[in-house]
Amino acid sequence: MDQLTEEAFKLTLKYFDPTDRFGELVEEAMFKDFIEIADNFMGVEKNNFVGGCNDNRNTKHEAIFKMLNLNLEEQVSFGTGEGGYKKYGVKRYIADFYDNDNDLIYEIDGENHSNELQILKDKIRDYFFFYDLNIKTIRLSNKEVEKILKERLQKIHETNPITLEKIICNFKRGEIIAY
Repeated sequence: MDQLTEEAFKLTLKYFDPTDRFGELVEEAMFKDFIEIADNFMGVEKNNFVGGCNDNRNTKHEAIFKMLNLNLEEQVSFGTGEGGYKKYGVKRYIADFYDNDNDLIYEIDGENHSNELQILKDKIRDYFFFYDLNIKTIRLSNKEVEKILKERLQKIHETNPITLEKIICNFKRGEIIAY
């Protein structure tokens, strides 16, 4: 990978990393996190908990995948139907991304998906989607998302290097464009 593509890749990862926020001092970011934790501890009601239904916050790799696939619906809820709780142990599953046109679900699996219990839960979930709803699940690791990003940046650089330079300039200003 050439230097320009590598710089765009690193800036993309930095942009979506909540622990490395653009334009924010570390102390300010830590204070905001502290306030959120204190609010939760004191029982201040928020719209939703992290990871719950209607939670629009994504992991860094989910945000990158969304930027690369704007046509996909995100955080789509699927009910397990009557008897679903007894059969699957849950009333609904929330898919990271859903391609309605092709009946595909994309799940971005972080490191927590490598332990045996989570692997089993993922298999049960994939079984539900495939056999009950006829929807195939494609699981991508964080490394696979990064590989897709690198390939997309490399393709942009090969077809139009000026566009890649614009992407880098936008990231340095704290702005994002989809690519």
